[in-house]
Amino acid sequence: MLLPPLPLLLPAFEPPLRPPPPPMLRPPPPPMLRPPPPPMLRPPPPPMLRPPPPPILRPPPPPPRASILISRVKSANAIINNFLFIIPPFY
Repeated sequence: MLLPPLPLLLPAFEPPLRPPPPPMLRPPPPPMLRPPPPPMLRPPPPPMLRPPPPPILRPPPPPPRASILISRVKSANAIINNFLFIIPPFY
């Protein structure tokens, strides 16, 4: 395979780069002539004429009935009996 002559491999002659032109300097913006707007002043809220209503108090829940307590005790006994059935007797 033939390679092209050596001078063709070199990049073409480029003139030296000129320094870039200085960046455009804009004059600083003129100072604001308008004064800033005054802060928003809200009028104070009017005094309350009526006192706020008292919070609504819910009545306490009624005490649980005896039948509910008995069923809870029975279910607790059943759970304990199930665990006692798993433990072998020591005798």
